[in-house]
Amino acid sequence: ASDKGSGTTQRIAITSEKGRLSEADIERMVQEAERFKEEDERKRMQADAKNGLEKYAYALKSTLQDQQQRARLQHADTQALDAAVTAA
Repeated sequence: ASDKGSGTTQRIAITSEKGRLSEADIERMVQEAERFKEEDERKRMQADAKNGLEKYAYALKSTLQDQQQRARLQHADTQALDAAVTAA
């Protein structure tokens, strides 16, 4: 670092390890990540399946609200689909 006013120059070395993770902490975190990898993947797959079902239910609901599409179905079918979409 140098002081522009006086022109003096000194070297500064920052060696603070405070707040940093140790090698043991990093290794422990990596092992935990590997241990929970399978559970995380299962939860991701469940979330993807739920999102897919919600997307399908929304598309079906939109189709049922279209009067032209609704006219193509029998009355009993539309009632059953309405009930299923409402339940989902």
